[in-house]
Amino acid sequence: MGAVDTLIENVVCRSDKSANLGGAYAVTTADIFKTPIKNELCVIRNCKIPYVQLNWMHTKHLRLENCEVGQLEIRDDQIGKLEIVKTKFDCLDLSRTAATEYALDASGEIIDTGSNYDKATGKARKK
Repeated sequence: MGAVDTLIENVVCRSDKSANLGGAYAVTTADIFKTPIKNELCVIRNCKIPYVQLNWMHTKHLRLENCEVGQLEIRDDQIGKLEIVKTKFDCLDLSRTAATEYALDASGEIIDTGSNYDKATGKARKK
């Protein structure tokens, strides 16, 4: 399968609904980084969604722009560039996610257990 681009724009979900846009699950955490990139670009723009799961996404570029999200999960991912711009969330969970580049212009609590995100610098930790 070739490269795939995804655009989700101007979506409003009810308070009891969630959006699960994740990929296939790996057997172990070590398998995360053996999984090939499945997506060139994923953009979520101008959306209001109470609960978004982007787990196991594996994309070269993930961008959330001008969104309102309650719980935002970006867990167990391998991402080239992760951009979150003008986005409000209650909690962003980056557990076990590795991105080459982070650009987070957003408000809310960030959980970074096992990820390479450095809260102090806002950048990827060096290996």
